[in-house]
Amino acid sequence: PSINSWRQNLQLNSATRDIYSNLQKAKLEAIKTRIYCTASFDANGYVIFMDADKDLVQDAGETVISSVSLSDYDNVSFDTSKGGGNGLEFNDTVDGIAFSFTGLPRNTGGTLGRGTIFLKQDNRSKTAEIDITRAGSIQIK
Repeated sequence: PSINSWRQNLQLNSATRDIYSNLQKAKLEAIKTRIYCTASFDANGYVIFMDADKDLVQDAGETVISSVSLSDYDNVSFDTSKGGGNGLEFNDTVDGIAFSFTGLPRNTGGTLGRGTIFLKQDNRSKTAEIDITRAGSIQIK
């Protein structure tokens, strides 16, 4: 394989591992602080913040833990052929998930949440998935 191909694989793997790590960090922050910690996604990336009002929407004054733009990773984006057409699939009305002080994922209704984040290399067919189960497990597929 060429160096360019190797570099592109590295970018997708890095983006995938970073999302995984940031979700783990969100879960641990929620447990440590006993405050919801939410990961909220949009077309450009995601933000992880302490969600005091548990609405999965970042409000003024809520502390940002991490903010990541997918443009930081060359040729990596959400795989819009999967999920709800935006590369995201959550059992909620918003594109995000919160972790409660128990470490379990929650949705806006306060019930157990779950979701999948789909990534792809823009110029190749390589893809990756990060799953969040109702039991709080976060897995790279």
